Amino acid sequence: MKNNRKDESKMIVIANGSSSVKGVIGSLVFLMTLLTISLTFLFEWPVQAARGFRFPGHALLARTDGGIKITRDDFLDRLRKIAPEVISGEVDENMIRRHLQLYLDEMLLLKEARNKGLHMSESFISFQTEFRRKLLAGKLLRTLDRELFNEPPAREDELNRARTQYEFNINRYQRPMMTRISFIMTPIRDQADKALERLRRGEDFGTVARECSKASNAVKGGEGGYIYPVGSQFRGFSGNGPVPDAVRARAFSLETGETSGLIDGNDGGWYIVRRGDTRPALDVSFDQVRDLLIYKIRHGQKAPKLVRMERVSEKVREIIADAEGYWEEQSSMTIDNRDQRIVRALAAEAEKRGISANEEESSRYVTAATNYLCALLLRELPGNGDAENARKFLENLRKNSGFTIDESVVEDFLKGLRIH
Repeated sequence: MKNNRKDESKMIVIANGSSSVKGVIGSLVFLMTLLTISLTFLFEWPVQAARGFRFPGHALLARTDGGIKITRDDFLDRLRKIAPEVISGEVDENMIRRHLQLYLDEMLLLKEARNKGLHMSESFISFQTEFRRKLLAGKLLRTLDRELFNEPPAREDELNRARTQYEFNINRYQRPMMTRISFIMTPIRDQADKALERLRRGEDFGTVARECSKASNAVKGGEGGYIYPVGSQFRGFSGNGPVPDAVRARAFSLETGETSGLIDGNDGGWYIVRRGDTRPALDVSFDQVRDLLIYKIRHGQKAPKLVRMERVSEKVREIIADAEGYWEEQSSMTIDNRDQRIVRALAAEAEKRGISANEEESSRYVTAATNYLCALLLRELPGNGDAENARKFLENLRKNSGFTIDESVVEDFLKGLRIH
């Protein structure tokens, strides 16, 4: 009984000890986690702040009393679109501040134009319509260019002509390795020995060939053109006639730039040959060049880009011809009106095909519309909006708008650009 009680007491002590150890370990884990979070915050916060994350993307760089607001994200998007070079590489602080002021001025002019109702004017509505048509017409042309990029399937007669051309010019597509040679030939061995001795003394091969060789290529410094290996179905033909097999065999045994000794050509001549550059063998099948041959049969030497332009032009003429009343009215139209009719016809075709402007094209429209409204506003000023009157008008807009630029946000924005 006493032993059992002792064992039970030991187990209780061990259990209590285990609980204490687990409690200590849990406390240590909690403290380490807390310390890690604290250190991360301590060291990362300044870095993040320096990178420009201290203020969120909607933080205001500039604002006016009239409700105009320019956020960090708005301004960054604008720079990426109209002046990406300003935020890439070394940051030009003065140029960025200038762009911010220009952006604010543009917003002021746009607001003033809207206050005067210029965005509802007939001129602006006409501009919007024409600009949208031009966007759609341009996108249709790019779509046609992609659609007409590939050649139509080859007809049977075109395939036959292409195969005939391939077989007639088989040397262009299938041939063994070839090497360029230069050689000296003389019917007298003593003369050949003297020429070889001069070459071994380091004299120029071309000079020795001109003075010693009796072959017709002597005037070209012994240049013999390209030859094929012995045993090939192609003749060992150089630029100056057939080359003896003994000379061909010796030439292919040389290294590039190496010169042989005397060779008995077995044709009454003694040769010295020098090996030049080597062209690898060709093995181009008909299927590999079929499309190219058919293209040349159809279009000759015209560049593919020119052929596609002609196809697009032909398709455009078909679209215009289908436009109601176009050709009947063409004789009475001015150049501008004719261009507008063409754009309208292409835009109508684009709408039929379900083509719409993407995000980039839409942003181009917004930029163009803003510029047009600002131009309409300045055109109403005295002097038709000359530089001096426009400057004074803009100064008054700035003064009356009560605009402010938050320098702390601007500085933070610039820090982020410098680090990134």
